[in-house]
This record gives sequence, structure tokens and C-alpha cells, in this order.
Amino acid sequence: MSVHAVPTASLTAVDLAPVLLRVAASAQAVARTRRVLLSVDVESGPLVVPGGWHDVDDALLDVIGQAVSTCQAGAIVAVDVHREADGVAVDVTDTGPGAGASVDPLVARDLLESCGGRLTVARVDGVGTSVQLWWPTPQHEPAADDAPRNAGLLAVV
Repeated sequence: MSVHAVPTASLTAVDLAPVLLRVAASAQAVARTRRVLLSVDVESGPLVVPGGWHDVDDALLDVIGQAVSTCQAGAIVAVDVHREADGVAVDVTDTGPGAGASVDPLVARDLLESCGGRLTVARVDGVGTSVQLWWPTPQHEPAADDAPRNAGLLAVV
């Protein structure tokens, strides 16, 4: 597996947790309508990744939104966010008889690759799909004014 060498010092940085929770809250309405269970598990503490708030939001929305909107009723979409030795990973896994994230999330892939990250997709027919978004650890902290003022924390289960 290759990682693109992009100097993260030249990029902005953002705490992924509040962005993810905003995306999950938005996806929850679609999940309820489609009778899909959306589960989110976020490791505690700052989860700083390179990129701007809107880029991270777009990447997460591409993958989570696609998983929730393409699964059949009764499926589970599980989102797990955790630190790794050299970055932060978001695992989005769907289960059930639906197609799940059946289309390659190109928006997320482009955004991740532009900041030295990567996106991997694994599918098992009839079982589900697993997508991992991975960002390298940035070399500086996020700007205080990068996130929109209305971005709050909301637990989604």
C-alpha cells in the first residue's frame, strides 16, 4: 500500500470529531427514513487531520451518506474513528442484504489524496462494504476559526 508524500505542513488542519458528528447527525435523518441503524464510535480527545473543515466534511459525507442511502432496511452502518501510529482512520462498515457503498467514493478519494491520505474499499457480496478514510498526522494544530460556528457535538447512535 502506498501513501502519497504530500507536505502536510502547507495544509490547514482540523479536529475531525466535531465534523464527523455533524455529518453523522445529518445522515441520521436519512438512516431513520430508510430504517438503517447508524452507529458512531469516536475515540476521545482531539483527532486532528490535515485539510480544511469543508474538505473533511465533504469526504465524510461522501462515504457515510452513500452507505446510509444505499443500504436496505435493517442494515447497520457502523462508523469507527480512531488514531493510528501515523494518522487518523475512519472505518465505515455496512452490513445487511443491501449494496452499501456500491459506488467508489470519488469525492472522498480525491480529497484524501490531496492531503496525503488514502481511501480503501473492501466489498463482500451479500455481506457488506467496508471503507476506510485515512489522514496522516498533520504537523500543526487546527485554526480556531476553521470550523463553522454552529458545529456542535452530538452523539448519534
